[in-house]
Amino acid sequence: MTTRTILYSSQFLKMNYYQSDSLLEVVWQPATKLMAQADYQECFYSYINIRKKYNIDKVLLDERQMLFTPSTMLINWASSTLNTNLQIKPSQIAIVMNHEFVQQLLLKLLIEEVSKDSSDYLFFINRDDAIQWLVEDIIMDGYQVST
Repeated sequence: MTTRTILYSSQFLKMNYYQSDSLLEVVWQPATKLMAQADYQECFYSYINIRKKYNIDKVLLDERQMLFTPSTMLINWASSTLNTNLQIKPSQIAIVMNHEFVQQLLLKLLIEEVSKDSSDYLFFINRDDAIQWLVEDIIMDGYQVST
């Protein structure tokens, strides 16, 4: 990956852009443990605004430090909001999973609802493997591909 441009940074979320790869890296922060529903929604709106402004073909979603557990209602809101506001889906989404089982299930639910067969997505336990898949199209330790 090439030069990183920091597009967004808060106590809950950081978003980095790698223009030469058309890659957006979304990294949840440990402070998500203190996150409220309104904070979660604000992060989603920031993500949407960045996706609308930049040419994003690939997304690296790093969930390893995500400690907030959204309600089913909030997941439905996020899915609906993303599908309503973003008509162009990335071609690839790599998700580096949190080790918490509940977080994994909730994330899979949201990704499946948003992707709706328009993006390839793959779940990883290692960030480097996720980047390798996104940038070089090599799969190491990913699982659950959807096309």
